[in-house]
Amino acid sequence: MDAFLLMEPLDLARWRAEALARGRVVAADLESTDEDRMAAGALEDRAQADLAAYQMSFFVTDVLVAWLLVSPLDSAEQDRATKAMGRLVEYASSPRYRDVQALGDALTDALRPVYESPDILVRFSHAGGLPALFNDWATSVAKDGYCKSAVRSLPVNAWEHQTPESLLGVMKGLVDKISDAGEEVVATKLFTGVIYRIYSRYGLEPFERASTISDSCILFYFLHRRISRKPAAYRSHDAIRVLLKKYTNIPEAIRRRHGWGILTVSGRWDCLEYYGCVFANCPERTELLELKVRRQRGVCNPDAEARLYRWGDETRMCSTCKTVSYCSAACQKADRIFHKSQCKAKDDMETDV
Repeated sequence: MDAFLLMEPLDLARWRAEALARGRVVAADLESTDEDRMAAGALEDRAQADLAAYQMSFFVTDVLVAWLLVSPLDSAEQDRATKAMGRLVEYASSPRYRDVQALGDALTDALRPVYESPDILVRFSHAGGLPALFNDWATSVAKDGYCKSAVRSLPVNAWEHQTPESLLGVMKGLVDKISDAGEEVVATKLFTGVIYRIYSRYGLEPFERASTISDSCILFYFLHRRISRKPAAYRSHDAIRVLLKKYTNIPEAIRRRHGWGILTVSGRWDCLEYYGCVFANCPERTELLELKVRRQRGVCNPDAEARLYRWGDETRMCSTCKTVSYCSAACQKADRIFHKSQCKAKDDMETDV
């Protein structure tokens, strides 16, 4: 049994894998019919009824965790525990096992003893399992139970030996948490503590790498941009807390400007209607749209792309409502007749982010 659990590739939930693959094909096909969608739904129902796969998942993960909980008596048992930890981290961190092979719920339940044991949790974290904990905290049904408790009581030394990939996985979990709980979670003591641990130990680089995780969540882009101005000013927990509080109060206009910075070049061309100047007849947007028509995707035009970036990045927001932006004072003045019904616009506009 040891060889099967520790060495053999785990191949479970055939119907689940087929259902996911079929569902993605149907979703991506603009010409899919109701019959196609019904067939994909029937396959999904069959996958959900594959109880044998779920039972096997629980068995495998429970045994692996049990080997971690028992103190090894000799080198052979120590080697088995080491391999069990590696296999458990592999299952817990890989979408292949969590999603495609339907191990997600089984893993979360099986990992409870790991999450509730500080010593084992540290070893699990050092082996690369920290992203699994934050993923469970963000998305599992136990997110507000033992997963949250594990994050809250996470030993400081659990943050040691984290690779860039594991930190990126942690921050993906944080983005999922924001998506699930709302942006007010950013200002909580628990969230602040996580951000402080990452920055105090690993500096700005993790935030820079994570800044493009999501085009709807600008948290890490904001943190990298703000902290890089005065890195030494954010070495305390209180300073990080104040900064995150500011993040929750960022005006909508500035959020869009930050979002513009996260987008790819193609994304900016595709989002001309949403970002940048709000004035419907903005002459610069009109010219950029003409450039977009002539632009061949994949062919770089540095001058046009630099012009496009400046148009969205150098906008100035209305200082009264802070929800709309303009690329120039002329556009703001021209739009005043339309905007004044929503906001008593003033002549001055703020430029500081």
